[in-house]
Amino acid sequence: MALGLPTVVGIDVGPYDAWVWTHLGRVVALRTEPGLAVCWGAAPPPDARAVVHVPKDPQFLSQPEVLRCFASTEPATTSPAVRPGSPPEVRLDVDVFSWFGWFISRAEEYEPFEADALGRFPRAAALAQQLGIMEVPVADRLALRLRAAIEAVAKAAGLTTAPYLPWPHGKRFAVCLTHDVDHATRRSVWRGGQLVAAAAASLVRGRWSRARRRLNWGLGLVRGGHHSPGWLFETFAEAERQHGFRSAFYLLPYESDVVVEAGRTERRYRIRRPEVLETFRRLAAERWELGLHTSYHAHDTADGLRDDWDRLCEVLGPGIQPVGSRSHALRFRVPETWIQGAACGIQYDATLGWPEGFGFRSGTLWPYQPFDRRASRALPLWELGLHAMDTHFPTLDGLVQKVRQVCDQAAEVGGCVCLLVHPTPPRHAEATVKDFLRAYAAILDGLASRSDAWVATPREVISRMIAAPQG
Repeated sequence: MALGLPTVVGIDVGPYDAWVWTHLGRVVALRTEPGLAVCWGAAPPPDARAVVHVPKDPQFLSQPEVLRCFASTEPATTSPAVRPGSPPEVRLDVDVFSWFGWFISRAEEYEPFEADALGRFPRAAALAQQLGIMEVPVADRLALRLRAAIEAVAKAAGLTTAPYLPWPHGKRFAVCLTHDVDHATRRSVWRGGQLVAAAAASLVRGRWSRARRRLNWGLGLVRGGHHSPGWLFETFAEAERQHGFRSAFYLLPYESDVVVEAGRTERRYRIRRPEVLETFRRLAAERWELGLHTSYHAHDTADGLRDDWDRLCEVLGPGIQPVGSRSHALRFRVPETWIQGAACGIQYDATLGWPEGFGFRSGTLWPYQPFDRRASRALPLWELGLHAMDTHFPTLDGLVQKVRQVCDQAAEVGGCVCLLVHPTPPRHAEATVKDFLRAYAAILDGLASRSDAWVATPREVISRMIAAPQG
């Protein structure tokens, strides 16, 4: 007998409820025999052979403390009630549907908030942060509670269930390695000499850590090539190649080496510089993915993202087609950034995370198609999310350990871990080029040692999500 998603009763005819169940069903990742009904605030159909009751609570936001129980990794115990003449049933005590939709639609970011210095929704304003559960994929664990209930009533009713995940070769979860290319300097004797001189000045002032970092950077720029802290793309790619991995590089579309961002003058790079283009075109030919790293001011105008996207596509040429983007400095506006990306034909965004380094802004490790709450419509692009970023971990060892942690969480809930490691050493006192490359190698070795992880490019992950059967 063919297996499919359970019948859901209580979904309104509007697009939002159907959108919630589409993505909640993906995370539940379970197929069942016909006859199992999930009732969201509704009575079960008369022919139901097993029933899961989920309350529909219009006031669910008034009791956010209910979410704290989902921070535990201990599986919930579910015992179906079995009464003579009635199908086995489980009654959940939390409105899984409403909470799940609230998280992944980013409903709280539609409300007025005080933006941070870069115009972003601040982590401190997020409910999950206030509850102390930001480092837990809460939306996914809500889905796991529903899955446990479905499995329990199905077993009691003698119905067959089967897990379904979109990843190949029986893998439990996917991992995307991504890199924001903020700097691209192969060699600069002049800039390197400046940093060496600055290192000497720091040493005189007794600023040992700053002196060491400036000296390492300066000497690396003078030596150039794979020694340069601003030109590690090929070194990263070679380390990935040794494991059979591929990653994504997101390129800034600037036409100048010096730009103004947040009122500060920053050294970046010209996207049309021949050595930059030749390097990334060569990587693209070897199946590395290229995408857009939107300029700092892209979201300040209605056409900014489109201008950036068109420029990148034109510069790369017809033989290389980028499919995704990530906003520079993680500047992101809900839902405007999604709407602009969809209008450009961008297939996925990989921005929705925290500049503080780790956490689940949407409460999930699963890619999903966003919902525009104002227009009441699902959008045609995907949100990949961003779960761990290198620049805000105090030590490189801490970064490596956090990657292990998020992979363990993904093994529990499925989905896709999205990691951001800049191809430039972060501003840690100990982060020499050699130390940084050693830490990245440790991350790659750890991923290669996991039999449950599928390491893929974002394009490959989104293709699997699109191809996954529904219902």
